[in-house]
Formats: sequence, C-alpha cells, structure tokens
Amino acid sequence: MDKRTQNTDMHEPLNKTTDLLSNIQNQAMTAMSNLTSVSETWSAENSWGQPFPNARGTIMGQSNYTRENAKEDAMRLRKAMKGLGTDKATIVDITGHRNFEQRRMIVKEYVNVDEKEKRDLLYDFKNDVGGDLGNLVLPLYMMPGEFDARLMEKAMRGIGNDVEVLNEILCTRTNKEIQEMKLAWIQKIDEKQKLEDRVATETKKFFGITHYHTLCVKLLEARRPPCITPDEKQVRADAEELNGLLTERSQNDAKAKFVKIFTERSWPHIRALVGVFQNVSEKWTLDGAICHEFGESSNTVKALRLLIEFCTDPYDFWAKRLRDSLKGIGTDDSKLIRIIVNRCEIDLGNIVETFGQRYGESKNLKNWIEHDASGFYAQLLLYLCGYN
Repeated sequence: MDKRTQNTDMHEPLNKTTDLLSNIQNQAMTAMSNLTSVSETWSAENSWGQPFPNARGTIMGQSNYTRENAKEDAMRLRKAMKGLGTDKATIVDITGHRNFEQRRMIVKEYVNVDEKEKRDLLYDFKNDVGGDLGNLVLPLYMMPGEFDARLMEKAMRGIGNDVEVLNEILCTRTNKEIQEMKLAWIQKIDEKQKLEDRVATETKKFFGITHYHTLCVKLLEARRPPCITPDEKQVRADAEELNGLLTERSQNDAKAKFVKIFTERSWPHIRALVGVFQNVSEKWTLDGAICHEFGESSNTVKALRLLIEFCTDPYDFWAKRLRDSLKGIGTDDSKLIRIIVNRCEIDLGNIVETFGQRYGESKNLKNWIEHDASGFYAQLLLYLCGYN
C-alpha cells in the first residue's frame, strides 16, 4: 500500500479539472431539493447509520439461529480445516450466509470443537485460508471495531500515513463504531497506548499541530449528534457565520469554524449546510470556500470534501469507491474488501443499486466482480453483495 503523505494546509496547485467540485455541488443541490421529503422520515432511531433512513444491508443471516446452529457451524468449519487441504466451499458457504452476530456466536462455540485443546477460529483461518479469500474471511469474524482498528494501525505503520484510509474511517463511522474501534485497539493491538493518542502522535509528527491534526483528534472523540432532522436556524446561523469569517478574511477563525462544524454537527446538518451556504454566500460554494481556506491539496480539504460527499449521498460515495477499486488495470482488493465488509450489513443493498445505475457502464456489480475476481474469493464477494 502506497503511503500518501503531503504537507497540509498549503496552497499547492493541482492539475485537476473542476469535475469533482461540480459533481459534489450538483449532488448537494439535488439532496437539498429532496430535503423536505427525506427529513419527514428522519428520527433519533436512525442515528445508528448515516443520513438516509432507508438503508438496507445485503446479509440477513439465518432465521431462528440458535446456539446449537452455531455449534454445528463451528464443527463444520473445524472439519473444513482439519487435516490436509482446506474445504473452502464450506467456509465460503457459512461465512456468506451468516450475519455478524451469528458469526460471533460461531467464534465462541469454535473454542470447544476439539476435546483435547481449545481452538481459536481466527487463528485457524490465518493458517488455512490465505490470499484475498483469507483477507476477506478474517475481518468478518473479528470482534466489533477490530477490523477498523487494524486498518488504522496499518495506515499509520512505518514512514508516513495512508491519509485515504484514515479519512475514510474517521469521517464515515458512527459514534458507536468509533467507540468500538477504540476498545478493539486496546484489546487487540496496543494495550499501552490508546488509539486517539497514537493518531494524535502520528498526525503531529508528520503534519504538525495543524487543523488536520485537530480534525482527526476531534473525530475520534465520537461526539457527533444523532441523525435527526437538522435545525434550520442553526444551519443558517452556521452558514452566515462562516460566510462572515470568509468575507472578513479571518482565516484562522474560519478554519477553526470549519473544523468545529464538521466534527460537532450531525451528518444531515452538514448536508443541509451545503445548500444553505450556497444561498447565503455570493462568492463561494461550501466546497470552494474550504479549498480557498485550506489549500486544495491539503489533507484537511481531503477530509472535509470526503465528509461533504458522504453526507450528501452516502450510497453514491461508496458506489464510486467500489468503481475505483475495480476499474483499470488490476483490482484494489484492499479497498474492495474494506468497503464490502464494512457496509454489507448497513447499506450495501443501496450501494449495489447505485453502482448499477451510475457507475456500472451497462453492467451490474456482479458482472464487475466476476470479471475482476475468481474462485471462492469471487463467490464470497458475491454472497456478501446479495447475489446468492
């Protein structure tokens, strides 16, 4: 994995077109036009996910799944990996048709599948299932937050930081998911140093005490309000204050306000702010104002832009990243696995549909996966995407 390290908050010109900027703004305005109908269905109960309440996953699991079922699956998995060779078909079948809770039940029951010794399912997977299939199977059985914690550790390992992965995880996870990740970090990766302390140290070391450092630390505090209908008065107040700070050229104040809003406001609030700011400001779009203040190539801009895209249309956000993982020469399997594992029980059904409508180039996601992957790895990907 290449490390993507650049100096933050510096105004470095990029040879990019304005397509991304226009696309973000168009999506934002479309979302705003639908704000009234969508907001009618927002409620505190939707705070578990993302701005849209119609999210649907692709892995439902088995109905009426009991401890006895979990024991049976544990025995089947042990048999699949015992002795010479590995029965990957059984592993893929079980893994692709059980939800997270059921897989965790299997992990617990697997400990006692042998009379003579205790066994660890993840340890056996590591020894018996390698390659891309192993990389896909393992995180599906990990404790809550562990996969994200391991991704964060890998992103900060060695020289430099993988800002793409850091931003994706920190900007798109719920408060609960961030708290689970921090707990898993202590239990599975580093019991001496908290995740937030490691991130603070890494971002300070490579970027200094910048707004990006502050942004990452504040996101890890996991204090984002729930996804309820945004307060129109507060949205307008934020838009007017930001516009005033930009007009007065109070750059440090404007930058601090951007960080505050994007870490302390709900995702629906940020989505609404995109459209309201456009109406309030005579000079800037919200995206344009961010680029002007922080420098278009800075890591802060990358994170704030990511948040705008995610808040505006989360299904498009993930569908586009799926396309990027599959398009071109070779497949970015790490990104593909990261997205599918994280979203399969949240909103992958919506993402798959959006992919086919906007990014499939007359093909659906199933066609793309079958073209780019093969064997049991491809089969499990298809199961996780709802193609049973």
